[in-house]
Amino acid sequence: LMGFMLCFSIGGNMKWGLDFFTKLYYVCGGDQKLAASLTGVQGTITTVASVVAIPVFQWLARRRGKLFALRVTMWIVFTASISTLLCYTPSAPWLSVLPGILLAPAVTALWILVPSMTGDVVDHDELQTGQRREGAFASIFSWLLKLSLSLAALASGPLVELAGYRPEIRHDLPPEVLDNMRYLLAFAPALLIAPAIWLTHRYTLTTEVVAENRRLLEARRGRL
Repeated sequence: LMGFMLCFSIGGNMKWGLDFFTKLYYVCGGDQKLAASLTGVQGTITTVASVVAIPVFQWLARRRGKLFALRVTMWIVFTASISTLLCYTPSAPWLSVLPGILLAPAVTALWILVPSMTGDVVDHDELQTGQRREGAFASIFSWLLKLSLSLAALASGPLVELAGYRPEIRHDLPPEVLDNMRYLLAFAPALLIAPAIWLTHRYTLTTEVVAENRRLLEARRGRL
């Protein structure tokens, strides 16, 4: 679960610099007013989509299990990343809001599912060790999240430079630089989301295992 969060958080957050420059210079042709309008509209719609996603993913987790719901969110994130190749186009600038709208509900779902799954890990740990260590797990989770955000921020700038962007040529970016931005925006996050998806298949606390752990814990506590 920690490895999953590390891959997801770095992959999901290191793209913001690339996203800004790609939208401004490739999609909007340097038109800051249009780029700001797109960002504002996307922010409003994604907020609504995030709120709507909460009961949807709660229902899915109850119906099919948290692990299944988590995998669904990861495939949505992966699809949103790759979809920028089609949706980020100068011929239809407003299409560029779609990947963000697709991504927002998945990210919201992630912050519902992962803390709940961490609680399942705490139960499993108590069953194995006899100790209840929510504080230790919470502190590790918090530290890991801060680490991943820091690593993502460190990677964001070099990715923009890797694409070939230089401040002195920002008003006349060569087509190859713009293409590099598009491809890095689509594939760099996806390269980290892919192992995050793989790690969900290494997670062994299925719905059945979690239910059995709870039954055993309740039985143990009843004997105390």
